[in-house]
Amino acid sequence: MRLTYQKIYIMLDKFWVMPRLTQLELLEKYHELFTFVVEEPRIMPKGIAKKIGFSGQGKARTTIMYHLENMYEKKISMKPQICLKSFKETQTTAYFCKRKANRGLFAMFKNLDRDPKINYAMCLSSSDFFLTSRDEDLHVKKYGLTVEEKSKLFTPQYPLPRNWKCDIDTADRAFLNTTFKKGKIRRELYNGLDWDKLDWRIYDLIRGNIREKFTVIAEGANTTSKTVKDHFFRRILPHCMQINYFFPKGYGNYLKTFIKIDSEFENSIGEGLRSLSSTNYLFPLERNIVIVLFHESIVKTLRLLEKMEEMAIIDGYLLYSVLASTG
Repeated sequence: MRLTYQKIYIMLDKFWVMPRLTQLELLEKYHELFTFVVEEPRIMPKGIAKKIGFSGQGKARTTIMYHLENMYEKKISMKPQICLKSFKETQTTAYFCKRKANRGLFAMFKNLDRDPKINYAMCLSSSDFFLTSRDEDLHVKKYGLTVEEKSKLFTPQYPLPRNWKCDIDTADRAFLNTTFKKGKIRRELYNGLDWDKLDWRIYDLIRGNIREKFTVIAEGANTTSKTVKDHFFRRILPHCMQINYFFPKGYGNYLKTFIKIDSEFENSIGEGLRSLSSTNYLFPLERNIVIVLFHESIVKTLRLLEKMEEMAIIDGYLLYSVLASTG
């Protein structure tokens, strides 16, 4: 029997129809979509409709696509990405740099963003910069920078937030209630990366959005979509880690702070980040870790760090506000 629009509307109302959802209910639906994408990053609305029991209904797929795109537009989540794990052949180096000049800060940052040798750049308060590159001897004097410290960078972590429904105070308490045990993050260095030029080309084109259509990647790589699909699943993805983002209030509504931490409790800190309400980034360096923390109050962040010092979880830290970042 052919369904009328009204019947379809009633059928979808339990899950996906926006007008009858509260803000929290809508966020819950966004998180449900986010979870589907985490589990299967290239899943399409048809596949999601099948998982929630609405297979075969075009209206369901259209509604799911609407919410998916709306979630990305609001930057509550962002399309999943990948980054290469730490391989001996391609290991990244992190550079802590200082800038002397007082003018042209943002112009210089844009130049850093255009430099093909720089994978990632952060402009920090106090005219400091955090750069990453596969070049072990990156020359930054041409930008008016001096290297204060450099370190090998190991596979980063992007913990999935468990308390995405919670306010900041509740999430901070959950973090502090982590069972902290001594233990450093394992600095694993892989061997045997055997990518050819086509693998690198596909990786560079798809790493920023692994939901991109293979036909689009194929056009940029001058090959076929079948070849892209084969290389992606067989040769590229097994050597990479997936990056997923979830920001309940939208990416642009958070403050971003760069914290360099000395601690014997690195593993527990990484696990504790799952207790917070949004995605945060953790970069293991040779001797310490860097956390890019998304928060709503610098005062509350300082109190959290103070409490960690009192608990003897961290031995010391450096904190900067993030003024701008690439990627």
